[in-house]
Amino acid sequence: MSLHLLQAELKSAKDELSDSNQTIDRLKIENRNLNHQLVMGSKDNFKRPVPARSQSSSTLHDQLSKAFLDALQNGTESEIQAVFRSMPSTSRLHLMLIRKYSRLYLLLDASLPGDLAALRTFLAKIERTKRDLIGALPEALAVKCLMRMDLKSILTCRLVSKTWNRVISECGAELWRQLCYSLTSMDDERPTPNTDDAYGWFELYKGLYYREENWKRGLAQRVVVLKGHTGSIGAIKLRGSTLVTGSLDGTLRIWNVRTSTCLKIVKMPAPVSSVDFHGQYGHAGVIAAGGNDVGRVFLISMNGVLLSTLSGHNKGIRTLAMNSQYLVSGGYDKALVVWNWREGTRIVKFGQQTNPCAAISLFGSLFSSVQVDGVIRCFNIEAREIVSQHKVQGGGGNEVFQWFVAEARRVMIATKTKIYELEYRLTAHDQNVVDLSSPPDLVSVTPIVHELNSGTLDVLKRRFAAAPRFANRLGENMRIFIGHLPKLDGGTMKAVNLGNSTMNIDEEIRGTDCLQPIEGAWLDGEYCVSTRNPTCMSLSSDRLVVGCSDGILYALDFCGRTYRAEEEESERDLEE
Repeated sequence: MSLHLLQAELKSAKDELSDSNQTIDRLKIENRNLNHQLVMGSKDNFKRPVPARSQSSSTLHDQLSKAFLDALQNGTESEIQAVFRSMPSTSRLHLMLIRKYSRLYLLLDASLPGDLAALRTFLAKIERTKRDLIGALPEALAVKCLMRMDLKSILTCRLVSKTWNRVISECGAELWRQLCYSLTSMDDERPTPNTDDAYGWFELYKGLYYREENWKRGLAQRVVVLKGHTGSIGAIKLRGSTLVTGSLDGTLRIWNVRTSTCLKIVKMPAPVSSVDFHGQYGHAGVIAAGGNDVGRVFLISMNGVLLSTLSGHNKGIRTLAMNSQYLVSGGYDKALVVWNWREGTRIVKFGQQTNPCAAISLFGSLFSSVQVDGVIRCFNIEAREIVSQHKVQGGGGNEVFQWFVAEARRVMIATKTKIYELEYRLTAHDQNVVDLSSPPDLVSVTPIVHELNSGTLDVLKRRFAAAPRFANRLGENMRIFIGHLPKLDGGTMKAVNLGNSTMNIDEEIRGTDCLQPIEGAWLDGEYCVSTRNPTCMSLSSDRLVVGCSDGILYALDFCGRTYRAEEEESERDLEE
């Protein structure tokens, strides 16, 4: 009985095995047909059932594969690589492993064991070139590597991976500090972040970056009206946060432009037509103010105390300049007087010049003066002698000079149609000493459309501001303009080195009208009034201060993002 049962079970097992073999044979046939249809691309005769949720991904794979095949047939190697790298990881694997699209599968399937070993070595070499170096390095060393990149590359690196973004955003304090210092190397005062970490330095850099962009586009973010003077503004000087203004109402005021507050009001013995100061607000700061109708220079402490009076001119003071030791004044009597202001003594008086002096640039014991007729004279204080003199003559020969600026070794002279920038060379034996014995180089000629009446120069930032005389006839052209001087690549000499040389400025160095009218907050307010004619102005790294004929002062702040032009790609990256 038991034998019969065992024989029955064995027969049942054989029948099941036969059925399984038949099923396997059937599946092999179907699989062979499927492979044949995939190779031949016969989609019309066979449709593989696709789950509804994967249909969109299959369609995406087909679209990406078609783009890759098009690049493979018609593109270059770099184009093929670019298309392949732009595809998602699943699509790249889809192309490499599915026989329909790839020769890679066929080659791997036909390779020998020795070929696979060589292939593994080759893939290991490629893998080494694709390693995440920034992620693998210590954070401090990774930041050092990123510090060698420019801003655009750094912002692009933030998008590579979360690791790279973390290194730049959370560990890159030194990186953003270096970028901040690169933007503020020429500032009056170096700003500091709210917090001394990567986030604080990054936020500071954002503010500095947008500040420079606002200057380039002429977008004033805020206009503060400083009231107090009742007469025309005769002179202003802005350095850092300290602003000193002198008026024909006989007062001198000291302001903090960041807080828009008047710190001191000094009643002067005479109307003020020129000012300069040494140091900042505090006990060590000293102000020099020239009287408009008397030939005296008044020395005042930043606390508002009159220290001394220097008398040496027969008429009023038109311009002056001071450094840590010397003070040079130019009067309407056409004389130049040099003082040791710390001792209150007169060193030398350079007698009658041909015309009144319009601007003075003082560096060390040397100084240059620009007269209203375009004559530039250079002097040595210690030797008490004139070093050189040169005559600047416009292209037409009959141009009338409108305004002058002399800062450091640069001189700007403006006519009705052009702005000329001149620069003195440094001596060959000492690059810290200015060579005043040779005529200055003509660096740039900027043609202008609007007749400009006053202007100022930020010599470190190579930025200047100018304005016409406000009048109703100008209409919408009652504007203030910002200009940027071209970068220096070695000036071109436009003068003959003679004892009394004439600089005949030709038109070889010429640009376009690159003046940018100030917009933003300046246009939103009712500031362009014909009765408020700009008489003088002064620049800092953050602000432009304009003094008007009715005693009003405008402080235009270029920090912020209230007013924005069309954003560039780098700006969007910074915002993100």
